[in-house]
Amino acid sequence: MTTTTLPTATEPAASRTRPTRVVTEEEAAHKITVLRDQIDAVDDAIIRLIDERVALSRNVGALRAAVGGPRLSLSRENQILAKFARRLGAQGTPLAMLLLKISRGRM
Repeated sequence: MTTTTLPTATEPAASRTRPTRVVTEEEAAHKITVLRDQIDAVDDAIIRLIDERVALSRNVGALRAAVGGPRLSLSRENQILAKFARRLGAQGTPLAMLLLKISRGRM
């Protein structure tokens, strides 16, 4: 049985002063499986939310077209891009652009 030291997760690695906890490979494998299951659940929720966002966006586009307006609103898209950049940093903008593209139905 091999053991590995595992840092405690309550503090950033650089500021930890207390000793690390020792876990076995079996414990680590189990914890990894549990964490991956949680990641899969989050991924499933993200996909469901993207599907919901696509439907809502299509409804907005249809309503805008029904009253003679353009299907897209560049000012609204810029607001979305800015929000994602603010909240997620440098990777927020490409993520928002991908979501906008998916919502337009151009994937």
